[in-house]
Amino acid sequence: MKAIGYTRCSTNEQADSGLGLDAQSERIKAYCTMRGIALADIITDAGVSGGKALATRDGGQRLLSDLKDKRADAVVMLKLDRMFRNAGDCLNTVERWEKTGVALHVVDLGGNAIDTTSAAGRLAISITALPFRRVFRSQPPCTYRL
Repeated sequence: MKAIGYTRCSTNEQADSGLGLDAQSERIKAYCTMRGIALADIITDAGVSGGKALATRDGGQRLLSDLKDKRADAVVMLKLDRMFRNAGDCLNTVERWEKTGVALHVVDLGGNAIDTTSAAGRLAISITALPFRRVFRSQPPCTYRL
């Protein structure tokens, strides 16, 4: 399996200082090593709101293009909210990826790693995606510990 990692932090101040981005990358690298996944690249969207659809972000466009060109068959992120804050965007994107053989790996989904190669992983993504907008819009950005 060959993967592309994805990191994001929303404020320019966080992006400029690197707060969170390096830590996200390190956790992604460690996860891939532990799982025996070849990490081809890590794409970063620095200073970009999670409220923007993945396809409208520079890094998101690059990720989608790389997947379309079959440069990887998996995407790895630290937390689901790093890529998605909209349930529709999340579920539609993951469904499209599944149809083309691309798996999604989330290193930390409520303390557990999950991936969409299993029925349990697909169910976890579906259940978790639904309350995103309500929960994450009411919290300051990057409030969790890495």
